Amino acid sequence: MKFGSQMEIGFIEPSEADVVRIYEDYRMCNEPDSPVIPFASLAEERRLKIAARLKVIERIVLLDKEKAGFITIVDEEAGFNFGFGLFKEFRGRGLMARIIRAAGVYLKVHCQGKPVTAATRKENTAAIRSLLAGGFVQIGYETKPPCGTYAGPVEYVTFKWNRDVFD
Repeated sequence: MKFGSQMEIGFIEPSEADVVRIYEDYRMCNEPDSPVIPFASLAEERRLKIAARLKVIERIVLLDKEKAGFITIVDEEAGFNFGFGLFKEFRGRGLMARIIRAAGVYLKVHCQGKPVTAATRKENTAAIRSLLAGGFVQIGYETKPPCGTYAGPVEYVTFKWNRDVFD
């Protein structure tokens, strides 16, 4: 599984199995807002609600037709929030910046001129590098209250998408 500079990058709607994989992958990342209950242990009504939401906001990332991760685009009042993740076996290869750049074409069409922002924990240097190399610009820092498995406040670096990179 080698990916060169000519790799084909695509985005597709997640299947039911993809929804479970995205949920479980994020659960295992131990992020401040990661779920703690396994997907299969959730009540059916909750599973259906999560699946319906993820099918709207998530897109599976295809690298040379292999499912490698996901991007998230959440429509919020002030604009869109962008998120991303690679499945464990694809991490650590420097792929995310190229994926974010490829997502720029999708963002340009989907977000219709509204601002696009992103945030990541300040200690997540790989995500910070990926966002910067992928066309985002750092705009500041934000502290959020404790949540999930984190006992104290969580420090985030915030970004905005530099639309000019894609004009």
